[in-house]
Amino acid sequence: MSDAHSEGHHDHRKLYIKIFWILLVLTIVEVLVAELSIGQGAMIAALSGLAIYKAALVAIHYMHLSAETKWLRYTVYGVGIIPVVYAFVLIAEGAWRLLRNAGVA
Repeated sequence: MSDAHSEGHHDHRKLYIKIFWILLVLTIVEVLVAELSIGQGAMIAALSGLAIYKAALVAIHYMHLSAETKWLRYTVYGVGIIPVVYAFVLIAEGAWRLLRNAGVA
């Protein structure tokens, strides 16, 4: 019975360590982007994109969504898009208010 269990069990430690290093590098990139002297809109877009990519990595690998059925993954991805869209709407509204109060818009 232990042979059957070990055949079905995959050692994910190497993958988890690889994902950890990728997340660490992306975090360092986020810090570097925050230190760049680029426009505020570009910085928000870059940091938001990096955060979404990191969240997707965690969801796919640490929450084991890559091993789930296609329809379960679509369900989770579909529901996961709602907070992303909401965040972008809030960011856009905040940027619009900032520009309006500065007299640009």
